Amino acid sequence: MRVRVLYLLVVTGILLFTIVSVAPVSAPVPIEELAYDDGTYENAVFYIFAGEQVAVRFSLPAGWTTAKILQAKYYLWAGVDDLVAPFRVHIYDSDLTTDLTTPFIATPTTNDTWFVVDLTGLDIIVSNDFYIGIQWLTHGSPWLMVDEDPPIDLRSYALIIPNYPNWVLVEGGDAMIRAVVEQVLVPSAPEFNLSIPVVTSVVAAIYIALRKRIGKNIE
Repeated sequence: MRVRVLYLLVVTGILLFTIVSVAPVSAPVPIEELAYDDGTYENAVFYIFAGEQVAVRFSLPAGWTTAKILQAKYYLWAGVDDLVAPFRVHIYDSDLTTDLTTPFIATPTTNDTWFVVDLTGLDIIVSNDFYIGIQWLTHGSPWLMVDEDPPIDLRSYALIIPNYPNWVLVEGGDAMIRAVVEQVLVPSAPEFNLSIPVVTSVVAAIYIALRKRIGKNIE
C-alpha cells in the first residue's frame, strides 16, 4: 500500500510540469518622415527642360537597418503658368543610377503645398541610402521649391542636360523633397517558459528518498 501511494505522488508531481509558449507582444512599427528642409522655401527650380531631374539623398534613421518607403513628398508650385504639370517619379538606389522601382508618372493635385505620392503598394525595401527624384516632362512646370536657409545639408543633386550630363551636387539649397519610411523589423521567435512548481520538486525528492529506503529494507 505504501508503495502505491508513493507512485501516486510521483504521477501527481509530473502533472505539475508545464511548458508555456508565450507569443511576443507586438509593438507599433516605427514610421518617420525624413526631411532636410525646414518647411519654408526661398527659391525654386523652375524653367527647367523636359528630361532633366533633381533628386535628394536620404539616410535611414539611426539604429535602423532596413526600411520600407511609404511615401514621396514634393513641395510644388504652379509658377507663372498656373499649371502644376505631371512629372516622372524616380526612386534610386544609393548609386543614383539604379531604379528601385519602375519610374512612373504622377499628376499633382495640389499647388503651393506638399504633394504626396503613395508608394506603399510598390514594396520598396532599402537597407542603405536612397534617392527620391523628380524628372520634368514639360518645360517650366512644375516648380520644385528650394529651402535656402542654413544649414544646407548638401543632399540635393541635379541632372541638367546638356550643361551637366552627369549628376552634380546642389550647394545653394535643399530641394524640398521628403520621404516617409517604415522600419522593417525582424520577427521575434516565440518564447518558451518551463514552469516547475516547488511542490513537484519536493514530491520527487520524497519519492527518491523513500525508494532508497524501501530498497534497503528489502535487501
